[in-house]
Formats: sequence, C-alpha cells, structure tokens
Amino acid sequence: MRARQHREAAQSGDTRLSDEAKPRSGTLRMSTFITLLGASVLLLLLAKASTPSIHVLTGQLPRPVGAVSALTLAATTTAHTTPMPAAAFTATEAPRTADPPIAVATAAPAATTTARPARVALIMLVVGSRFPSWWPFLVASYERNAPTYTLIVVHTSALSAEDSGLPSKGRNVRYEYVPLSALQARFVQKLGATPARVEAKFASAKGLSDLKPFYGHVFEELLDERTYTHWGWADWDLLLGDLSAVVPERSLWEYDALTFPGATLGFAWAGQLSILRNDAPGRALYTVVPNHLELGFKTGAGEQRQSGWEERVLLRETLRHRPSYAILFHMAAQFDYKAQWLTWVPFDHFWHEGKVWRCAKQPLTRPGRPPLLVQNATRWLADVRQVIEDPHGFERRTDGRVCIRWDLESSPWRCCPQGTGVHYAWKDGKLTPILTGFINASASVRAALAAAARLANVVTRERSYDVCHEGAFFHAGLTPKGSRLAPSCAHGTWALQDDIGRFSGALALLQEDCSAMAASKRPREDSSDVRLVT
Repeated sequence: MRARQHREAAQSGDTRLSDEAKPRSGTLRMSTFITLLGASVLLLLLAKASTPSIHVLTGQLPRPVGAVSALTLAATTTAHTTPMPAAAFTATEAPRTADPPIAVATAAPAATTTARPARVALIMLVVGSRFPSWWPFLVASYERNAPTYTLIVVHTSALSAEDSGLPSKGRNVRYEYVPLSALQARFVQKLGATPARVEAKFASAKGLSDLKPFYGHVFEELLDERTYTHWGWADWDLLLGDLSAVVPERSLWEYDALTFPGATLGFAWAGQLSILRNDAPGRALYTVVPNHLELGFKTGAGEQRQSGWEERVLLRETLRHRPSYAILFHMAAQFDYKAQWLTWVPFDHFWHEGKVWRCAKQPLTRPGRPPLLVQNATRWLADVRQVIEDPHGFERRTDGRVCIRWDLESSPWRCCPQGTGVHYAWKDGKLTPILTGFINASASVRAALAAAARLANVVTRERSYDVCHEGAFFHAGLTPKGSRLAPSCAHGTWALQDDIGRFSGALALLQEDCSAMAASKRPREDSSDVRLVT
C-alpha cells in the first residue's frame, strides 16, 4: 500500500506526500499511534479554519486526469443513468504545510433565500439615426428573458416601425427617447464634465463604450430600486440566450457584481455585459478611478478614440479600493467568434427556442492551441495558484502554459490561465477558481439543429455535432440574410453564422413557430442533458 502511494506521489510531484508514504523502520505502539493521529486531525482542522481555500466545482472531464494523489475526484452515488451533473462531483486535497490548501470539498452553492425576485435592468445607449439591421432578432431574444431581465434602450432618434422589432416592441424592452443635445446635457450635469468634452466624446462613435460605467448614475432615474434589484450595461450586438439557465438567480445575490468576459478577454469588466447591484455604491462604482472623467471622455483619432478604461482600469481600481466588493468573472457565458480564433476548433452557433448553442465535433482541442476546456484540473489549479502568488514567474514559463491577455496593469494576476468553461470568484479578498463546464444539449436537439440548417440550405462548418454547449448570449453583430430578415415572434431557430470579426457574419432564420405565442405560458423544452465538462 505504501509503495503504491509512493509511486503515485512521485508521479504527481507532491514531495510532501511522497515523504510521508516512504516505508518507516520500526513500529509504533498503538497508544502512541492513536495520540499522533488525534493530533494530526486537530492540526488539520485548525489549518482549514485559518487558511484561505480555492474551490473547485468539477464535472465529467474530457479525458482522465491521470495520477492525482493531491487532488482526488470522487463521484457520489446517483440513481440517474445519464452522466452525473457537476454537483455530484467533489474535489478534495490533503492539507499542505508550506502552501495554503488549494481545494476543499465543494458542491453547487445553496440557493440564497431573498425577500424578492431578482429584476435586472440592462442599459443600452443607441446614438444615431437608425437601429442596426439585427434589431428585431435582438428584441426577440430579450422577449424570452422576461420578466427577470429588462432592456432599457436610451436612443437619440425617433423610432420607426422596423426599429421597434416585434409588433409588441417586446414586453421587456423599454425605449427612452432622449434627443442628442439633452443627452449630452445630462452627462454634463450628472458627472461635472465640460460641455466641450462631452460633445467631443459623442462625436467619437466607437469611443462611446467608455461611457458604460457612468450609466448607473447618469440614468439613475430609470433605475427605481423598488422595481430593479440590479442594473448593468449591454452591447447593442448581443443576442440573448436563456440567461437564467446559465446564470442562476442565486449568483446575482451572492455577488456584488457579475461580469461575462469572452474567450480572449481574461480578467476584466466585460464591456459586452456586466451586472451590478442596483444600489448607490453599485451605480457609483466608477468613482474608484480618480481620473474617471479623463479616461471616460478620452477622444482622438483611430483607436485613440477609446481608452477602454471600463474593462481593465476600472477592475484594477475596484480591487484596490474596494477589496471586499465581491465579483464573479463568469467565463462560460459569452459565445462569439473569438473562441474559434483562440482554439482553431470549428464551431457552429444557433439560437433555438430562447437558448444559444455552440456546436462542434470532438475533439475540442487542436495541437499547439489553448484548449476550450480545462484538460487537467490539477495543472489548472497549480497555474491559478501561481498567477496569484507569482504572476511574473508564470509569464516567464516556457512549458506551454496558457496566458490570456498578459497585462501588467489589469489586475494583480496579470493574466488568466483558462478563459472558457470556468469561473473565477473574487470574494473576501481571495480569488477562487471554479471549474463549471457547460450545459450540453441532448442528442435530439443536436440532430434537430443540424437538420434545420440543412433544410434551409445554410452552409455550416460541420454536418453533425457531438456536443452543443449552452451559452448565455452571442456577441457578434450579424447581418440578416435570406428571405426572412426579421422574426415574427420569439419562437424558432436561427443560424448565427459568425465570421472572423465583429459585424461581418450573417444571421439566417431557419424555422419559426409563432403558434406558441397564443399560449399564455409555453412549457420549457427539455433540451439539455446535464452540466458537463465535454
């Protein structure tokens, strides 16, 4: 038994366990053994109570992890015949004497009891004479997220019939018309910026992204705390999936803020979608950056029009000045073309009955490219430990380590060891990695998506799919193509044909079933198996 422990410890690199597993000469008396055992248990309990921990929520891994004497994956018994959900797996590790423990037994967080349901207002600023061509699809995607999520569209031009999307304009899409001059005056009044600076910023087009952190304060009259528990900002080129399925309501209450970076963004406030508590501190978070007006209203030519402060500078200063501010970096929600660019795995994307799917054939890895999913939980945990304790040493490594967005100024961790299929929680001054994986579509849904594309003569990258992962939203900005340029209702299937770059792909309406709108409540489709890391 000790010989086997010694071999496993040597394979895992855990020298502490290896030393303990070595055969010892002589024997111990039973009373001495019991005394030492009791003392060891007491020390273990004290160590767990006094040292921070890094939690891991693991699911079915894409391949065996290998010899992991320090990290033990154990499945609980279940009556289901399908693969067990992530919550059925736990990760544990023996305590270390030199290092803080990296994992303790974990499961899915318990639901938080609240006095009221979460209601999230997402603010979008549309400046210009026309709404984008994909707007009716965007409205339909928000329609499926009522009543939890409401989109508040602050726009500077009067709406036309085609701009408003669905005939009903969407039961949770709220339009607020503010003429450009009045909108600029509001930013001057609320923030104390000079009129010249505000006018120059509004003329910079792309640079308007820098204004997102100000929305909570500038538009606070639209964010009645009696109506909305949370607020956030959203890009105008997002198509929502089932947000509540991917982002459980308990997460909204467990953290002060949630942000949803894409595959290549790493640690940052995501400009695409971020959600904060709707209270005075949440609406004024931008004030942690002393020169927020200078950065928020930066102007110039080309890329100089945008400072991008809302992503990295705001995060750095939030961690510095509000270390107790709890943030969930949810890196299993945003789908876009960048995951394919990062991994070289061909993906097809669909919106189907209110859900966003990313479909592919196995394997989900390509030689020499960062993996889509965590391939070795033990190594990933070690990488996270190093970016916390020695980020510069991690950056200097030449052993094929993954570093998403190395940036000396973004955060204390400098870069992200894995940017898809995981979460990172910043809470109580500690960074916690959480291995979550994705919800995988059932075989019938995977087949139906492939068949719908073939019947509509839509060219896809794959003809059939081994996996279809569910995401919270798709980010690209797609131009509708084909005979149907707008949906008639929020029930159907769309092909999201992304290209290498934003605003360069196509959106095809494959099929539609508007008869479902006649029902007051449509039953939820059983379209997924379980949460898997596949």
